[in-house]
Amino acid sequence: MKRLFAVLLAFVALSITINAQTIRGKVLDENAEPLEFATVALRSLPDSSVVAGSVTEADGTFVLTFNENDAKTGFVQVSMIGYRTEDVPFASVGNELTVRMTPDSRMLDEAVVSAVLPKTELKGNAVVTNIAGSVLEHSGNALDVLGKIPGMINKGGSLEVIGRGAPLYYING
Repeated sequence: MKRLFAVLLAFVALSITINAQTIRGKVLDENAEPLEFATVALRSLPDSSVVAGSVTEADGTFVLTFNENDAKTGFVQVSMIGYRTEDVPFASVGNELTVRMTPDSRMLDEAVVSAVLPKTELKGNAVVTNIAGSVLEHSGNALDVLGKIPGMINKGGSLEVIGRGAPLYYING
């Protein structure tokens, strides 16, 4: 019985290996230099779902391993920031594929970077919350506001710091 199971398992493993396909390739830039970290994906049609994917190595090489039944139709898509995305039909792909990327420079309009200071921050072993200018500013009386501060619990009119017990209050320093 064990021998029959081992033979059956070997047959299944062999059939999976037989159906496996591999595409090896290289991605180059416009000067025929290798591109590192380009994304290579084998996509099936009609929904363009990803069958296999890889990222290129330092020398621009990649390996895609997939089940041949999953990729009878489709295309290999190579993409990288700063370059046009290249789509190669699967029918024209052999076991070796070389893709030469073309630069795609696009200018952005101005960018505005803004930041908001956190209303609650950790200072030493204390948690400090600034109520002014936050949504807590209009939450009701002091007990309501303090009960909504992160890490605080309002237990029937008395406040508790989660896991620490009764809090210490400092108003205006």
